[in-house]
Amino acid sequence: MKKLLRFIFSGYFLSGLMILAEIGALFMLVVRLSYFSAIFFIIVTLVDALSLLAVINMEGSPERRLTWMAVILLLPILGTLLFLLFRTRGMSKRDVKRSERIMEEMDRWRYPESNLSVLESESREAYCRARAILESSPTSGLYRNTESQFFSSGEQMYSSMLADLAVAEKYILLEYFILEDGVMWRGIEEILKKKTSEGCTVRLLVDDIGCMGKLDSSLLRDLEKSGIATLRFNRFTPRFSAKHNNRDHRKLLIVDGVIGYTGGINIADEYINERERFGHWRDGGIRLYGEGVSELVRLYLSMWDMTSGALSEYSFFLDNLPKTVPVSNNCGYVLPFGCGPEPLYRGECGKRALLDIIEMALTYVYITTPYLIIDNDLSVALEGAALRGVDVRIITPGVPDKRLVKLMGRSFYLSLIRAGVKIYEYTPGFIHEKTIVSDDSYAIIGTINLDYRSLVHHYEDAVLLFGSKTVMSIKESFIGLFDSSLLIDEKRASLGVFERLFTSIARLFAPLL
Repeated sequence: MKKLLRFIFSGYFLSGLMILAEIGALFMLVVRLSYFSAIFFIIVTLVDALSLLAVINMEGSPERRLTWMAVILLLPILGTLLFLLFRTRGMSKRDVKRSERIMEEMDRWRYPESNLSVLESESREAYCRARAILESSPTSGLYRNTESQFFSSGEQMYSSMLADLAVAEKYILLEYFILEDGVMWRGIEEILKKKTSEGCTVRLLVDDIGCMGKLDSSLLRDLEKSGIATLRFNRFTPRFSAKHNNRDHRKLLIVDGVIGYTGGINIADEYINERERFGHWRDGGIRLYGEGVSELVRLYLSMWDMTSGALSEYSFFLDNLPKTVPVSNNCGYVLPFGCGPEPLYRGECGKRALLDIIEMALTYVYITTPYLIIDNDLSVALEGAALRGVDVRIITPGVPDKRLVKLMGRSFYLSLIRAGVKIYEYTPGFIHEKTIVSDDSYAIIGTINLDYRSLVHHYEDAVLLFGSKTVMSIKESFIGLFDSSLLIDEKRASLGVFERLFTSIARLFAPLL
């Protein structure tokens, strides 16, 4: 009750009411205009015709164009107004200017291009995959001399994070979609405050909408008093705007530019199973140690500076990093990369990286995702891989966190299964891990979900691994997951009449969600 009252009197709730008022005013405008029937009809026809022409000529997937056409035809005038507001998935003009300035200043800390030439001499296939990501993501780099360690649970990764935070000497950078007070956060907070008192620079960046109803402003004020710099990305405002679609879904923890973590794990107690939500919470993440972490630093600073509007002292964070870090043999290659809205990122680079793995797989491709709301490109790629004899397996949650989203995901099951894709549901509970592994050679682990919002709207991050022993660790983790998951057959995948009707409508509008 206390939490509910706090939310009702919060800025989020009041802003939401104001947005609803804006939508109501827009609706009333359409109703009032309808009184002038003849003139209104002519205006509606002309405006809708022009809007439809704009939709036909817009860039993007066929699904997206079809959806906008349906919205405009079903909602005269109102649909056109929605199209004008939300047609673009790109960044705001302010953020574009900021990102251009950031990339220009950060350019001299680019990755060593010699690594790409060495990779080409070793594997032309791996080179092509890496190059596609590097060309699409300006905050990406290909590295050797970087150890990686896969964690198959939040509990394991949390213990490692605490141990690494405790040895920080220069700085600690944190960037999370969700941060909620509890056992997990308090363990981290205690070390952060101690390190700040010892002279470490500590920064915390959180997504404002992701933390809605979870993060009390007093917590951030307390951190500021302790000397920890905090920022909220894309603060929720009482304005009916497409900017709320672009969220910071990344999860990064960086220590001294040498140790870095990412994956599906946010900072909240369910991620380490200190609190039970939706059964057992299964998650995954990766720890990098070595030169490749500098790319995570660049990724973090670009987001921090775009949020703050001021440039960081890049030399402090990047100049004094060790040029060589003693690491074990057979580390292979790591390619940390970011993805997000245009023009900072070229096209849907996260989706392209996943498609490359699926379309070029020869033996197997295994995938975990909490949400399976895929477009035609991914459907065709998955079905095509299975039809050519690749062992394609996807693990989704047995206990969903969002029932309607789970139902939408199930609507894809039957066509995938009939093509030969094996669909599993994690029976102990909810799986939040976002991992793909293929042919004992490649793996991607990070924050990217298989849904429209993650692949198109959000700022995400991930790490591509090639030729690393960690790839086999990830494969072994999958083998264990299959044993504790339920293989879905065609009978279980079938939906009822009303479920099919709902998912058909929902899938039509999914590209705009």
